[in-house]
Amino acid sequence: MPTKESTKKSTAIQWHPASFSAVQLELEDYKKDLEFIAEYELSLKPLIIDILVVKKKKDIVIKKNFAKIFRKVNIIEYKSPKDYLAVADFYKVLSYANLYIVKNNLDFEDITITFIENRHPQKFLKHLRDKHKYVVDNEQNGIYKISGGMFPIQIIEISKLSEEDNFYLGNLREDLDKEGISSLIDKLLPRAKEEVVKLYADVLIKANPKSFKEIIDMKSKLTIEEVLEHTGWTKELEARGEARGEARGEARIASEFTKLMDSVSNLQELKSKFKKMKIA
Repeated sequence: MPTKESTKKSTAIQWHPASFSAVQLELEDYKKDLEFIAEYELSLKPLIIDILVVKKKKDIVIKKNFAKIFRKVNIIEYKSPKDYLAVADFYKVLSYANLYIVKNNLDFEDITITFIENRHPQKFLKHLRDKHKYVVDNEQNGIYKISGGMFPIQIIEISKLSEEDNFYLGNLREDLDKEGISSLIDKLLPRAKEEVVKLYADVLIKANPKSFKEIIDMKSKLTIEEVLEHTGWTKELEARGEARGEARGEARIASEFTKLMDSVSNLQELKSKFKKMKIA
């Protein structure tokens, strides 16, 4: 049972920007063919779709596991770690889909619906089976395909996704262990300047502050060679003609990096400090 403290923490953390970033990162191979829209407003009143993914060309084929279902317009409803998928959410998102069709003069065949949550939606799935006689197919670990309705529907259970197939969605959690965070930092740090990565990382740091700090402290003890390689500075130094055995320059950078890692408590602050450092 969630404690008051954990519930309060989850409420304070804005998970939707991270979910929006995660979807973009998962589909980055297709970013030229897709338009990503966060919190799409259906009307003047607060009827907002969490994430909208629109194909720029209707016939583009997407091979990403959870996006194989995608058609022209794809509505995504995301639930944060402490939230859950309720039966009412099904009817709410169904109404969103119909309103979007009317507003944009589309056909119902152009729409798909995706629900994303951390836990297993047992009551939700039971309702779809018993009430609507929908067929639920566990197509892949963590991905449930729902057939029998007007729209193609799928449910993504984050806790069951494999890291290999869905690294970014799979890490939308507040119980990441040290190994997971270490892997996350290794994956994100080389892309730290990208806005979509900043938004994603900022939320995960707020959700897992203690573990992040421990890993960053540990990584501050890397060797000079590991630091240069880890941050991508080796190539930058080579391009500037400064990686020709100039140990003094390399030692200075590594020393600054170590001090930097010791002094920061979150990745957002790390980004700011990186910009202020003079590498030349």
